[in-house]
Amino acid sequence: MRIRVKGGGHTSQIYAIRQSIAKALVAFYQKYVDEQSKKEIKDILVRYDRTLLVADPRRCEPKKFGGRGARARSEYAVLVKCKVEPSADVEVPEV
Repeated sequence: MRIRVKGGGHTSQIYAIRQSIAKALVAFYQKYVDEQSKKEIKDILVRYDRTLLVADPRRCEPKKFGGRGARARSEYAVLVKCKVEPSADVEVPEV
């Protein structure tokens, strides 16, 4: 068996190979063997590891303005928003 993969890192390529072999096995059983055997193979694979048949849809979120990354924002905006004015009711103990 010869499988070629492109892109991603070594681990991602290994997971892609695992998934393609599992999907090919299920497709073979569906086409050339009976439906009951296909269902049994599919159930066994899902019980072992669900990622063998279901792809992981997570992707990298793009960077947005106002920060270093997709979710991080600059500290200046947080400091301005959290600025507290001293009131006459609160006594601050001296050290």
